Amino acid sequence: MRSKYQPAVYFDSSMLIDYFLAAGLENPYEEIDWINDLKGGPDSYIPIFRTVIGSDKELAQICDIRRKLILWPETVKTYPVVTPLCILELQEFSAEQIFRQLASEAGAARLMQRKSKKDIGDYIRKLIKRRREEIEQKRKYHRSHTKTPMAKLMNLLADIQNFEQGMKGLHIVDIVNFGISLEDAFSTPSYYTWLQLGATDVLHILLAEHLGCQYLASRDSDFSRVKDRIEEATGIVVLTNFDQLIDVL
Repeated sequence: MRSKYQPAVYFDSSMLIDYFLAAGLENPYEEIDWINDLKGGPDSYIPIFRTVIGSDKELAQICDIRRKLILWPETVKTYPVVTPLCILELQEFSAEQIFRQLASEAGAARLMQRKSKKDIGDYIRKLIKRRREEIEQKRKYHRSHTKTPMAKLMNLLADIQNFEQGMKGLHIVDIVNFGISLEDAFSTPSYYTWLQLGATDVLHILLAEHLGCQYLASRDSDFSRVKDRIEEATGIVVLTNFDQLIDVL
């Protein structure tokens, strides 16, 4: 990693999620076939939504970032990298959001508004249990289990196709030869925790340093509070808004 993707900017989970959620919006409206298919005539509300959403400054900026990384990679000055730790947090976020959307489509929109993340996790656990029972039952009678409604539902939760689209332009790097000793826990990282930075956020800082990244991009306000300390301890420049990120890319 230190030689392959240099210079590098580390996307933490909050920056990755914003980047992921903008997938597809970097394309001009008239070029998106699947939206054209949904227009439904001159009274369709979809163009209105696209216009209103497109007026958001920060969304426009993240779309500019996606265009640069995906359409014009030869102009990129700094490699954007993410780790499996970021992917795990993205999966947690994505599973919750997709479940809420599917439940809303099934008529439970108001119910979902009152449910916590843990409640959603319990619902998904029940779905997984039912899916496993279905597979066992189908196999018992030598029947296909890949095209059932339950299989379709689980595929929607996995969101594999959207994952590939959302990650375009980014470089996923493995975490290797990385460790934290007891001595480490009582050194610089402990200062971050004293300042009430969460353990996962501390891991992002340590991983960015381990990978030799020059920048760390985050949308988490906690990083704004401790950015001076991070830069002093690691030499990594913390980017907390899209303008700063655009400048280094």
